[in-house]
Amino acid sequence: METTVGTGGGRLRGRSSHGAGKLGDVRSAAAKLTLVRGAHTVIYVVMASASFVALYAGVTGRTGTWLWAALALVGIETVIFVGNGFACPFTAVAAAASAGAPVSDTFFPERITRHTLRFFGPLIAIAIALLISRWAGLLT
Repeated sequence: METTVGTGGGRLRGRSSHGAGKLGDVRSAAAKLTLVRGAHTVIYVVMASASFVALYAGVTGRTGTWLWAALALVGIETVIFVGNGFACPFTAVAAAASAGAPVSDTFFPERITRHTLRFFGPLIAIAIALLISRWAGLLT
């Protein structure tokens, strides 16, 4: 039995016997979903940390290279999020990798991640407001 596997830019043709190609496709899809969820979980933790670093700097007035790195990460994330219609692009990738089955796009429980924008949006706004206030000399 000959199978054709899509590879994004082209197609690979190979031989399989008695449905072994389908099993390989399922394993490949599961591996891709695990990779997407793992990468998104790491990004989620890094971005949450960057948000809290910015808030910490706004509250305490402490600055350093770590603050600029955190602000750069938050800025990049904001541009990506807004540019993707206020949706995380990893959500679409995870949905595609799950072949339409409902699945979380991180390894965190969905009941936590569904509130990400409602939690981190105001937190980042407060952090930025505090930082600007400090830099303008309104807070000491």
